[in-house]
Amino acid sequence: MRTMCIIFGMVMLVTCLFAQTTIPPGPVQGNWTAAGSPYLVMGNISIANGASLSIGAGVDVVFQGTFSLAVSGSISTTGSADLPVTFTAQDTLNGWSSIRLSNTGTGLNPPSSFTHTNFLYGRAIWGSGGGDPLNFGGAVWADNAGTLTFDSCFFNRCKSIYDGSAIYADNGTNVVMNNCTVKNCESGFFGGVFVRDGNAEITDCLFDSNVAVTFGAALYFYDSPQANVTSCVISNNVAGAVTGIYGASSNVVVKNSLFAGNDTTMGLGGGMGIIGGSVSLINNTFYGNTSAQGGAAAWFNVLPAPALITNCIFWDNQPDALAANNSSYLLSHCSMQEQEGGATNIFGDPQFTDPAQGILTLMATSPCIDAGTPDATGLGLPDIDLAGMPRIVDGNGDGTPRIDIGCYEWQVPVTDGILLGQVLTSQSEPIEGALIEADGITILSDAAGFYSLTLPAGTYDVSCSKPGYVTFVEHDVSVVAGMTTTLDFYLDIVGNSDEYLVAAIQMAQNTPNPFAGKTSIPFSLDRESRIDLSIYNLKGQKVRTVFSGMARSGEHSADWDGLDDNGRPVERGVYLYRLNIQGRSVTRRLVKL
Repeated sequence: MRTMCIIFGMVMLVTCLFAQTTIPPGPVQGNWTAAGSPYLVMGNISIANGASLSIGAGVDVVFQGTFSLAVSGSISTTGSADLPVTFTAQDTLNGWSSIRLSNTGTGLNPPSSFTHTNFLYGRAIWGSGGGDPLNFGGAVWADNAGTLTFDSCFFNRCKSIYDGSAIYADNGTNVVMNNCTVKNCESGFFGGVFVRDGNAEITDCLFDSNVAVTFGAALYFYDSPQANVTSCVISNNVAGAVTGIYGASSNVVVKNSLFAGNDTTMGLGGGMGIIGGSVSLINNTFYGNTSAQGGAAAWFNVLPAPALITNCIFWDNQPDALAANNSSYLLSHCSMQEQEGGATNIFGDPQFTDPAQGILTLMATSPCIDAGTPDATGLGLPDIDLAGMPRIVDGNGDGTPRIDIGCYEWQVPVTDGILLGQVLTSQSEPIEGALIEADGITILSDAAGFYSLTLPAGTYDVSCSKPGYVTFVEHDVSVVAGMTTTLDFYLDIVGNSDEYLVAAIQMAQNTPNPFAGKTSIPFSLDRESRIDLSIYNLKGQKVRTVFSGMARSGEHSADWDGLDDNGRPVERGVYLYRLNIQGRSVTRRLVKL
């Protein structure tokens, strides 16, 4: 056995040695594919005007020093959710020196774009002086680069001495971001994503735990003709002042977004600050933001026209929610910390579901339900709220759908879930007429062996029986409201040998629960079996495979560290863990802090 392991190890070593490509300094173009990954960059590389580089799914680009990729032509990455493209550095302390685009997106060069791409440890810290461009744009620096598109991208641990710890875009460069995350990035002066003299369209993005010494740890817009932020979460960022969004001489529109836990160390504007230009805030929630000098949710300064604030919630922003210098603002159908504005506004506790756990949806008794603008036509809101639920429903049951205040629309609670599956023999032949029973609710399997039960959310012992077959009972089956749990049964004919029996599953609650760092999931099997233990979000999407393979009989415990299959931390919230064995499953809930 030891000899076999050594041979296997040598084969793997040889495979790894050949499954990589060394990129010397100089021009690059063409296609980089997973077959040649990782691509080890040994010096500064460039894409010439008129040339292009396409990087496919599953490619890792690993800079072996503080090198950069200069783009005068065009670059595109086409990663996937399972196989992202990754730019990173061999030395994560010193990092790599960003993708640097200049005079691209015109003439022979199509616009550059990035899809399902990770930008890790980009560093704009090696410039010779304050104005050196090498001090701007930790992961991406762009000047006159047309329209840059970022779809499902992840920026983590990027840094700049000056502006744009993640992205710096200047001189007519437009930035489009969809479903992106910017996390743990640090800028010495302005902005996580810095856009000057260009338009910005930021949708369904998360900006979390970023730091700026001066302004705009998440987003900074300067001389932007139009900057739209829609359905975004801006949370736990820190800056000297104006932490979440900074708008200077820009036209800023923020809709359907959440600002929570942002903080200033010295100045005003924990959630945002707008100087000059214009601002419209529509159906946003500002909760738990703090500011050293005031305007913990928003600060307005020298606006030529009043800031327009519609259908927004302001709660527990300290020391106060709004501040204005040489400016004014108009409130309409807002929920305020204290009574303010006209009769359409309300004040007091908006009654969030569980703010201590960061769950800021509305309780059924919230005064914000059906209290927004009577006619939302013209607000330009998306069809769904921040949680992906229908945006306008009849929350108070008066027969008239009306928009709620804030970024979440209260929905009529779904209390039932569905338990379905198939009843089969040990040889996977369907069994008709088997009786499935859960807490007194029964159903018979059809001719193909299928069944479906609608059950109130809860945990059940589910039995399956038919004369002539061994009765099987599955314990602790979790039925989740609004979701489907699959449970297949394999029945043996009475008198069959034991070799065909399927292992019985016992799965207990994870501990600790809720958890912040790591949690353990205990389970037991009465015989050796092939199993799959995975984590799912509440949309039913698999987040992480914790264990897949053969497991011996007896007690087991599997740990989950709160990361997804790409090694990225998942957001706080409720998740499901599901143990599958031969088509049967047991599901329970857990809470990530």
